[in-house]
Amino acid sequence: MTKSQTMNTWTLWLPGGRLGVMYGVKSVVIFNRKDCWGWITVRQEKRALTLCEVEVYVQEQDSTPEPLINVAPAGRAYQTSTSLGGEASRAIDGLTFTHWKGDSCTLTQPGNKTQWRVDLEGWEVGVKYPVERVVMYNRADSKQERINNTAVWVGDFLCGTITYKEGENMYFVECGGRRGSTVSLTLDQGILSVCEVQVVMKSRNIPRIPTYTNVALGREASQGHNSAKNAGRAVDGNTSGKIRSNSCTWSETSNSGDGTWWRVKLDQGTVVRSVVIVNRMDAFSQRINGVQVWVGDVERSG
Repeated sequence: MTKSQTMNTWTLWLPGGRLGVMYGVKSVVIFNRKDCWGWITVRQEKRALTLCEVEVYVQEQDSTPEPLINVAPAGRAYQTSTSLGGEASRAIDGLTFTHWKGDSCTLTQPGNKTQWRVDLEGWEVGVKYPVERVVMYNRADSKQERINNTAVWVGDFLCGTITYKEGENMYFVECGGRRGSTVSLTLDQGILSVCEVQVVMKSRNIPRIPTYTNVALGREASQGHNSAKNAGRAVDGNTSGKIRSNSCTWSETSNSGDGTWWRVKLDQGTVVRSVVIVNRMDAFSQRINGVQVWVGDVERSG
């Protein structure tokens, strides 16, 4: 039973409904109270809403939709900047609190080309997921309109763009099984804030994650051109994309025309499957453009 107010609503989320599972509902049966008067519906204005039972009937073939799963929590999240402790990881913590005080919403600083991204499990070795849809929980306490015009991407494929609707805090963007290793939210200008991002796919399509080892972790690293001795930061296991985390390398600009370099020493005969570079997310991200990656002995200067 609800309190009497202008508009009362009772909602039943069917299994998987919050991930976008759709049911072919044929009828809804409502058992009304027999000891009170009045016209009662599931959504009622200016009257207390009370229900004793709600039954939802579907045809047999519609009653067991294909299971869906949210694969985002197993990934790693990043964003271009962070404000007031609204870390990127909050959007994949499994909590769907939509109020800032719940400590489960992200928040970036204002800027251009703002981005939030999750790298799905196995992305570093090229594993791709067929994403059916992306579900976003928007803030419900204030500043809800910030989500307007947020673009949703699987890899470099644009699934769609969100149009803000007053009073709506869940947004479903269909991706149609597009395959990718990352899911991103981008905003051309403004502040990006979400409370949860769910990357939904069919459970039968979950890819196998091969077992690989990061053999660069903690190994001897070096770099040239009068750089500070910070080459080891690139193999310290910290994947933060922010310079203030003291986990990003840097070198001085080379004026000799032979370029700058960084290297890590591996054991002889190591067979390399892939090389993953975590770029800066806070500023100067364009510096990575044109960087070449080599395996084996390469001539270097500096």
